[in-house]
Amino acid sequence: MTMGAESSSRRNSVGETTLNGTAIEAVRRQFSRMADEKDSYIHKTNFLKSTEMYMEKELQEAVFKTIESFSNHKCKLSLKGFAHFADLMLGTSDTKAECLLLFGLSLDEIVKSVTSSFLKLEKCAAHDSHLLVDFIMKNAPKEEPLTTVSVSKWLLSTASLYAMVERVFEMFILGKNTHYLPELSASTVLSPSVMVVIASYLTDEYRKKWTVLFDSSCHGESFSKLLAAVNSTGACLVIIETTKGHVFGGFSSDGFVCGPKYTGDSRCFLFEYKPKIDIHTATGYNANYAYLNYQQATFPNGLGMGGHDESWSFFLSEEFGKGKCAPNICTFEPCWLAGEDEFTVKKVEVWRTGKGKQRKKYDSEGNEIIEKEMSALDRDPEATAILELSGKCRHSDGYREPPPEECD
Repeated sequence: MTMGAESSSRRNSVGETTLNGTAIEAVRRQFSRMADEKDSYIHKTNFLKSTEMYMEKELQEAVFKTIESFSNHKCKLSLKGFAHFADLMLGTSDTKAECLLLFGLSLDEIVKSVTSSFLKLEKCAAHDSHLLVDFIMKNAPKEEPLTTVSVSKWLLSTASLYAMVERVFEMFILGKNTHYLPELSASTVLSPSVMVVIASYLTDEYRKKWTVLFDSSCHGESFSKLLAAVNSTGACLVIIETTKGHVFGGFSSDGFVCGPKYTGDSRCFLFEYKPKIDIHTATGYNANYAYLNYQQATFPNGLGMGGHDESWSFFLSEEFGKGKCAPNICTFEPCWLAGEDEFTVKKVEVWRTGKGKQRKKYDSEGNEIIEKEMSALDRDPEATAILELSGKCRHSDGYREPPPEECD
């Protein structure tokens, strides 16, 4: 048999499909792992046993019944039925929506079961998964009966749900077990439920690995240490926990650079974790995305996003522990992250997202300084400040030092 004829034979064995040859082979292998050797069907007992480690029970039942209806057999699944299911779930948002509607579950039940299954796959705790479900259901279509078009639009507009659906069903259909949530270098105040939402707004470049740059519970409550850790290190995520229990923060696509200029672009966003999960993307109204400054007489001194002067989406003062938060700053979608104009910090974390970036040096105007070497004083903002107070001149306005040791 020629290679072309063999490929055609394999396609015929799974029926009509839009899957490519590689995907078809993966589907066949995964089917064979679950199928009974005697009759080449997946019996329900085998199906349940094969999927129980990661698929929630209600989802197991819905998936089995759906594939059973494609297989024209009672209590067992055929390769063609399995391949047809794969064709839908590995296809477009329209075919995914079509298949989800065949589950016979409400959207709320689908979201809860997919979320639970996703967290099982990621080997994560699900203690606050209701916050993730509430976030996803916020924009769910309300009309009855539901249509493929409305569910498809919802999937496309809800990146976290789309990602979880793909993760769960690529595992089931292809045996693909690639973790979605970022690899962390230390523990964090964030839970997996909010991390999946944040991660869904990041490209793979920024999603796969997060490295802690600063953690106030580990590195101390010092703004100069925070500045030294995050200044000019590239894309990063700031997380703030207040004494009143609010947890929120923001992602800066270009990180923070000490000086009067803002950094970042439309990829920047704000997020909420407690008391609810939410995302607030850039509006494009202005470019006041990310700001960092220190010991300046005429500019705000601290770290902030989305604002200026006294009005910020959030702002951490250089007097560590104090923060400001104004509602509905136009840089980002309307929000009031802290729920109060002034807040007290309980904890601050900053994470580098993706690979590290070689630090650059800037003057007081925010312009890059090109030098062969960096002085020791440039690496220690506290030492620089002491020099200035003693009346000695400062040869540079850049504030740098190597990143602090990471938390365990």
